[in-house]
Amino acid sequence: MGNLFLSMPRLLWPFYVVFVMGFHSYALAESVSEPQTRHVSVKRLSLTADLALSSIYYSDAAVSNFSEIALTPKVSARYWLKPLRWDLAGSVAFTTLPFASNLPSVTAQFLNINVRTGYFLPFVHLPWSLDLMGGLFYSDSFVTGSSFGYTNLLYPGFYPILRRVMTPREALGLYVKIVPMEKGLSLGLSQRELATGLQWERLLSSGNQLSVNLDYSSLIFLPSNTNTSTSTTSLGFGLGYGF
Repeated sequence: MGNLFLSMPRLLWPFYVVFVMGFHSYALAESVSEPQTRHVSVKRLSLTADLALSSIYYSDAAVSNFSEIALTPKVSARYWLKPLRWDLAGSVAFTTLPFASNLPSVTAQFLNINVRTGYFLPFVHLPWSLDLMGGLFYSDSFVTGSSFGYTNLLYPGFYPILRRVMTPREALGLYVKIVPMEKGLSLGLSQRELATGLQWERLLSSGNQLSVNLDYSSLIFLPSNTNTSTSTTSLGFGLGYGF
């Protein structure tokens, strides 16, 4: 399996790791019964619309200190490949409305897209659940006059999500995103995106789900040996629908 891992395209590594870990954990927990109903949507498809207030800081060789406040809408989707065991998820977020920055003549917008698949570990029991996810993460920037920024960053990454049911209608979730951006086969983190976030969820009487999210992301990479970094802190509110 090690030779197979090294010979496959790097963008497929997270999917392979999630599959292998899911397969082995399933084998170890083969005698465990089907999980109880968790505080997640058991409908086959769910969609969530979020709106966040984002504080963005950017630095590279062209601009030593750029900061901005912006509104960032995000659309997320989840599809259960096997209910309460395997899921497929993705999201698209775009800073559509920058309204304050330290450089009044410059605005920066950021597009972030990810597609990932996950496996709920069967030996993690209620009130806890752990969704081990891996996938592809894409990011692009759009800056006034193209004076700074980056284009077409596409890398594999890992995205575990830990949840705890607090009440029959409420849950807390914590995620960590790790996206190595080194060249070749290196898995070092000198170039990377690291992110984490906390989510509070409440199931409404209508069956829809209300959420409040606090997120932080730090991205560092070295195009042409130039240190480029961006960090984002966001507070968002979302409403989810199941189908």
